Amino acid sequence: VLSPKRLPVDKLLLLFEEFLRRVLGVGTDVIAAGARSLLGATPTQMEATLCTAEGFHARAFLEPVMTTLAANISEPNIGKDPKHCYICGSRPVVSFLQDLPDTLGSRSLACSLCSTEWRIDRLRCVNCGETNADQLLVHNAESIPHVRLEECRTCRSYLKTVDLRERGDAVPIVDEIATIEMDLWARDEGLEKLQLNILEL
Repeated sequence: VLSPKRLPVDKLLLLFEEFLRRVLGVGTDVIAAGARSLLGATPTQMEATLCTAEGFHARAFLEPVMTTLAANISEPNIGKDPKHCYICGSRPVVSFLQDLPDTLGSRSLACSLCSTEWRIDRLRCVNCGETNADQLLVHNAESIPHVRLEECRTCRSYLKTVDLRERGDAVPIVDEIATIEMDLWARDEGLEKLQLNILEL
């Protein structure tokens, strides 16, 4: 598994520090403040931040690295746990539907860290494995018909799904971030998101 912990973090620290310095000059006040705080951390603390890939700055830095490395791995999809990426072990941030030569309406997941995609059963909760249709609810918003929120009543988790059949030019990971109103609604309903996106929403 290609996890952040297996990267040469000691060699990445200098690049991460340079990344944070650049953020200071272009980021919003909040993002710049976070970068400033990390620059004031000890090397051990900064290394721990990279190893866990937690927080906006670590993920913004690591995602391109992990995506590039994952793209060069020819390992087939042999993962048996759909809740975790078979390449890096991270959780999926969004699912999407598309028509494939062998399956109409095929459902896939996209990794929150390395963007690897893997297929999953259409009728299944990614978090707990529930397959009872009565427990799996779908919520739509008229303003964004190609994105829906899928709720599992069994474990009270949710995940957004982007339907590429409805809008072929949609980018699942981007559309997931752009539909914050769905997250706010889900939070009010007491649902827990399977995996927070890079903005920690």
